[in-house]
Amino acid sequence: MKRLLNINLFLLVLSVVCIFFITGCNTAKIQPQTITEKIIELADINNKLIILDYQEDKKEEYLPIGHQYVLFFLPLGNIFLERPDDIIFNKTFQELSLKGFHPISTYDIKDKDIPILKVKIIDSSLSAYDFLFLRKISSEITLEFSLLINGHPLSSWTVNERDSEWKEFAFEPQLNYLFNKILSKTVKNGLSQLTKRLKKRVPL
Repeated sequence: MKRLLNINLFLLVLSVVCIFFITGCNTAKIQPQTITEKIIELADINNKLIILDYQEDKKEEYLPIGHQYVLFFLPLGNIFLERPDDIIFNKTFQELSLKGFHPISTYDIKDKDIPILKVKIIDSSLSAYDFLFLRKISSEITLEFSLLINGHPLSSWTVNERDSEWKEFAFEPQLNYLFNKILSKTVKNGLSQLTKRLKKRVPL
């Protein structure tokens, strides 16, 4: 009887693993969200200029941030951020534009008095845990924000957000959704601190 149970358990695990690979869910990529034309138009009419620092020559193509686990303990799939710098830049550009800023790149610098904002990933994780027909997906993001005036550091602060969800089906589209949901919250909270620091123009 015990041997039969072991065989059945082995077959169950093998079946889940096979389904996992057949469905193409062994690797998931979190991709940058496109900056829409409406956001670009909104940014162009905003009058609060800010330089959003972006070092194109230092871009990473892929950043591993987690795994997809079968039956909660077998790490059989990887999760990557695709072009992580673009992910952060696009999201921050969007949220800055919605807050009334006109973000420009470092290559457009003419006025040294324009504040410079740097946003850096300190830590990010995203994992999915399979349990038969349910999946728990969880993510955590920590960003560091740095504000410079006239090229000199004025202030820096970090923001951390996390969340998790249970889904009947949670593969690449759902992983992208959860990650971007948390990223939006992290960036919004970081930019609320930016507004306070710009008003005082002194380190907090």
